[in-house]
Amino acid sequence: MDKRLLPGQYYITSLQNNENLGVSQSLPVIPPLPVPVIVLHPGVLPPKFTVEVVNGGDNTYVIKVEGRNTLGREDRVFAFADQPAEEWVILYREYNGAYTIERRDQPIGWTVQQPEGVEDRQVWPNASPAYEGNCP
Repeated sequence: MDKRLLPGQYYITSLQNNENLGVSQSLPVIPPLPVPVIVLHPGVLPPKFTVEVVNGGDNTYVIKVEGRNTLGREDRVFAFADQPAEEWVILYREYNGAYTIERRDQPIGWTVQQPEGVEDRQVWPNASPAYEGNCP
C-alpha cells in the first residue's frame, strides 16, 4: 500500500517524546531573522506545518511553518522568511507507524537531541533518524 504523504497542513510530533514541533517565538525585526524549529513545551498550541510536493511527487517536499521555509543550517533546523525552502524527503516508516523527514540527498533527518543536563529543544538534522528511534 502506498503511504505517500499528500500535500496539506499537518502537525508534526516527535516520536521520541510525543510532543509537537513549532517555532520559537521572536520579536519582528528587519531583515527577518531565522527562527529555530523546536519541540514545544506541553500545553503550547502547535502550528500546522504546510507540506508541498516538489519534483513530481518522488516523496520530496518543502515544509513551511507560519509562512516561513524550513532549512537545515549549522546542524539545526530553522524557519526562514527570506530564504528558499530546502527540499526534504518524507517517507512512511512501517516499523515506527509514522513518517520521517530527511534531507533529500543524505540519510540525515529531523531529530530531537536532548543531551543529559541540557534543555535544548531545537530540532537537528542528524544521521539516520529512522534507525535510531529518535526522529520527530
